[in-house]
Amino acid sequence: MKLLRSKRQGTLRGMIVRRSSDAAADARTARPTSALVALAAQQEQGKRRTIDVQAPLPSDESFVRQFLRVWTRRLMLLCAVGAICLAAAVPLLSMVRVKQIDVSGYAHYDAKTLADGTGVAVGDELLSCSPGAIQAALLEGYPYLATVSVDRALSGKISIVVTERTPHWALSLLEDQVALLDDTMWVLEICPKNTMRDALCVVEFELFLQTEEAEGEEQEDEPPKEVTVGQTYDGNKPAIAKLNAIAEAMRGVGLFDGVEHIDMSDPYAVNVTLSDGTVLLLHEALKPEEQLRAAKSSMDAYRAQSGDVGPLRVDVDDFSRVNIRPVP
Repeated sequence: MKLLRSKRQGTLRGMIVRRSSDAAADARTARPTSALVALAAQQEQGKRRTIDVQAPLPSDESFVRQFLRVWTRRLMLLCAVGAICLAAAVPLLSMVRVKQIDVSGYAHYDAKTLADGTGVAVGDELLSCSPGAIQAALLEGYPYLATVSVDRALSGKISIVVTERTPHWALSLLEDQVALLDDTMWVLEICPKNTMRDALCVVEFELFLQTEEAEGEEQEDEPPKEVTVGQTYDGNKPAIAKLNAIAEAMRGVGLFDGVEHIDMSDPYAVNVTLSDGTVLLLHEALKPEEQLRAAKSSMDAYRAQSGDVGPLRVDVDDFSRVNIRPVP
């Protein structure tokens, strides 16, 4: 009985020991499996990281397209906001009225005359007063004006700054009238010779150059031959060029300020009358600077030798030879 009981107990212990060893073996077997799973997960994550790092960067073209798309949307938004603001501001601006018209820079005209010529009155809508229309109206209606600048302010003030042309020549016309021209031959006004506001040099020459049509050629309609205020005079371009050359030569020798009259009606000679009554006769006037320089030096020498003899008559031929005698 004792032997049988010991055998049964030994068998039971053996079974318990085997079961314990099997559980330990299973545990040992399970541990590597979980480690492998974790290692596999780490490797997978590493692969993902590697894939993310090695992913190709966007090209320059796609970046530019994305940049343009974003900024196009922003600009469209800004335009929409601006349109809304403008639509709200227009009714408010239409309520602003003209309160004052200020004109400056004038000399020949006065402020009231120019303000009346704008076509704008106090009380008009400021928004309807176009600076371009005001500028065009003044330049067209007042030939002495060279430039016109117009500025509007929300306070209701219109500021106008003008610059005027200066008369330079008095072109002799028929019936004892003269046309006042600036240095660009722009016609400022036509007035009687005895009512000129400034002491200008009066010039005379054939107003319109006669052109002869060659035989067999068709004659074209000639433009109207008249001197018009507010336009550039170019009726006799050779005479104008000759006049400018003489004026430049007279400035060079210091005689221009004393010139009262230049007569170029004779195509072969130029008569220049100075303020003291001295008359210069330039034959041909092909070399006006040389001729005037010779006349000036001869007049100075003659007066230094003869004293104050009054007005002189100075003839200068085309070789710059001078003949001087007192005016009787």
